[in-house]
Amino acid sequence: NMRKIILLLSIIAVLQFKAEAQHGGNYISFQTFYDQLSPYGIWVYYPPFGEYVWAPNAGRHFKPYGTNGRWVYTHYGWTWISNYRWGWAPFHYGRWFYDDWRGWLWLPGYDWAPAWVAWGSQGGNYGWAPLGPNITININFGWRPPSQMWWTFVPRNRFGSNNWQQHAVRNNTTAVNNNITIINNIYNGRQGSDRVSSPWMRGPEVGQVERETRTRIRPMEIVNSSQPDAGRVSNNKIAIYRPPVDKRPEARPGKIETFDKLRPVSKLPEKEPENNFVRPVAPRPRPTQPGTRPVNPAP
Repeated sequence: NMRKIILLLSIIAVLQFKAEAQHGGNYISFQTFYDQLSPYGIWVYYPPFGEYVWAPNAGRHFKPYGTNGRWVYTHYGWTWISNYRWGWAPFHYGRWFYDDWRGWLWLPGYDWAPAWVAWGSQGGNYGWAPLGPNITININFGWRPPSQMWWTFVPRNRFGSNNWQQHAVRNNTTAVNNNITIINNIYNGRQGSDRVSSPWMRGPEVGQVERETRTRIRPMEIVNSSQPDAGRVSNNKIAIYRPPVDKRPEARPGKIETFDKLRPVSKLPEKEPENNFVRPVAPRPRPTQPGTRPVNPAP
């Protein structure tokens, strides 16, 4: 029995060493999110979740995975490359949701993915929408956003192009939420030494996109960046900062605003009621009210 224990500990140590080598031994915590994103937005305590969420200073037309970025194909599936300097975090960890008062807010998370979105198709368009809090990927995935305005659509023959936003479908009233066909294409494997702790959606099949766009698509390789910044594309490689997140509870933003003090965003036209999916969740130790130290929840 002692030999088995020693062997098991040795295997765990080897796996840990490989993970550290892959990411340069660089682990982050939620404190990294709090510190790195503070210059680009506001952290608030959000009562429905009992956690801190982030509101980006990105303008009233900002939409997650819908502004200032593009899709590129990698071995992990379709990967979102953001032009925002802070894009390494909110588009690859955690979840987005829409609040009627403040607009789009981001809830941090532990798992990395090329993009946390749901994929769909409608008519001659491909569409995608950010996953809401507490939404996970499984073999029977059929989740739909709480509102049609979460979706972004682009004609299939323009998908993946550098100028796709010029062709995005505006005010797509024909794309009724329930009539969108969900593309259930799950990535649940491993690539090289990567350890996938939570599956994600790969998006449209690359062969189909090649036929629609009449373009040969060469998968790009993702390499690890050592600095938290926007993704850099060079020589068919994408450098992305994507270290694993250590689940340490002692973290809080340096500056916190109360939610009722936030300036409301302008209402978007033809917007359906939001937040019908919001329910308190506690997947990790909750922070307390601003100004106090976080405590572990009672067992």
